[in-house]
Amino acid sequence: MENLTDSLKVLTYNAWGLKIGPFSIAKDYFARIYSLASEIYQLKPDIILLQEIWKKTDRDFIISEFVKRGYRYSFHKSGNHPHVNKLKKQFRWLNNFMLGNGLLIISKLPIDLTTTKAISFEGYTAQEEFFTRKGAIYCEIKSKDFGKISLINAHLGSVDYQRNKNRFRRDQIKTQKKQLLELEDFIQKHSGSNPLFIGADLNIDEGNYNSSTWFPRSGKQYQNLISKLNLIDSFRFHHPDDLGHTYTSKNIYNSKQETPGSRVDYLFHKNIEQRFEPESSNIVFSKPIKKFNNQIHLSDHFGILSEYKIINKGA
Repeated sequence: MENLTDSLKVLTYNAWGLKIGPFSIAKDYFARIYSLASEIYQLKPDIILLQEIWKKTDRDFIISEFVKRGYRYSFHKSGNHPHVNKLKKQFRWLNNFMLGNGLLIISKLPIDLTTTKAISFEGYTAQEEFFTRKGAIYCEIKSKDFGKISLINAHLGSVDYQRNKNRFRRDQIKTQKKQLLELEDFIQKHSGSNPLFIGADLNIDEGNYNSSTWFPRSGKQYQNLISKLNLIDSFRFHHPDDLGHTYTSKNIYNSKQETPGSRVDYLFHKNIEQRFEPESSNIVFSKPIKKFNNQIHLSDHFGILSEYKIINKGA
């Protein structure tokens, strides 16, 4: 098994890998995807939780690029589409035409592939999300330094904003709330005694302030999530007064938006006290990079990188 020095770095990042067939829905697609591994590598994370790596060819390329850089372990898995599952067996092949969940975990440390799990949320929010299998994945990692840790990577559905009514679609918010309950149940089932790290694009704002018309404000959902499951929000732990926007007009791809931004990407931890001590948590990839004489951001989201000091080796 690989071992670490005296800390563990965990990154969560929505990479905006949105491409269907020959159509690149996300801007500067190839420049960003081909730059992803090298840009992330500069941060030296030990564990990487990526969302929106939808295409198999992109996933394979990214995995291979990380292998070259010493990240020999990866995990991805999508459950069957919940609506396809309701069809007769002879129609189950339709799963092959649905996008997966876009979730990918990459690690310097060995991943136990015998304990992995994946869920697909029962409902979908925006119409285009019918073709995805948004949900969550779980795996375990083991290190010489601290024994086993558990990882969860998750992505909730997006919600459409109705400008003519100046509100988000209430039916989609209702579905999103159900997805959050499914995620809570998934986390609960995999919350043992191991240290647990959760990377998630929840597509809901923290809800502590009136700044966003891009994402639904979570109201009590965010607080319920962390209180019911005893989770600690790594960024909020270190920055109690920082808005910490991860989707903002400061990003080139969102520059035409008029509102200041939202915090929709989160890194949570749990049960780390006997093995780790939180050291830092920061927004990353907030600065543009230069590619082909253009200034671009690596995604339309910013990421979160948290570092934990190892306090109990050989656990």
